[in-house]
Amino acid sequence: MSTNHRDPRSVPTSDPPDDHLDGPHVALVAWPRDEALRRRLAAARAPRLLLIDAGSAPPTITDELEDWVREPLDPDELAVRIATLVERARGTTPRAVPVMLDADGVLHAKEVWVALAPLEARVLAIMLERPGAVCHRADLVRAAWPDGFPADARALDGVVMRLRRRVAPLGVRIHTVARQGFLLGWAEGDQPDAGA
Repeated sequence: MSTNHRDPRSVPTSDPPDDHLDGPHVALVAWPRDEALRRRLAAARAPRLLLIDAGSAPPTITDELEDWVREPLDPDELAVRIATLVERARGTTPRAVPVMLDADGVLHAKEVWVALAPLEARVLAIMLERPGAVCHRADLVRAAWPDGFPADARALDGVVMRLRRRVAPLGVRIHTVARQGFLLGWAEGDQPDAGA
């Protein structure tokens, strides 16, 4: 059975797409080792299958373009999960994101970068997974404080306020959506091309 995937661990991203395969490519991502790659692919709306280390708990999946399978891999299960992701991704246009957050919490845009505090990086990572869409406050609080809610109910607002100041020089804008959450956008000159 032919599967429609690319393994980013062994296939350079500069390779041309496989013309004999029909549909979008599914990236295989070793998790948790390649969390930065997972974030980049999520931000670009690229389908991805997480290969979970035998001793690791899987992450919570909230994106229809992401799934996981535990190592050691069962070839039949791998093929089914890849086929499912290919079907889910049909008609989905990958999104160009002008910034990239690495595993060390450094946000890169062209030749400019800014180091973020771990709390800020966790909040921004969620927003980068959903650029142009509302990120609800509850989701951001869970990402920022995975071990429990902060004592101050307005703590997220303080994190977002600091984050806005830090990322503004890179052309990143964080907009407030009243009573819902926040929306990640770009400065006018940094808007990703719709066709990219």
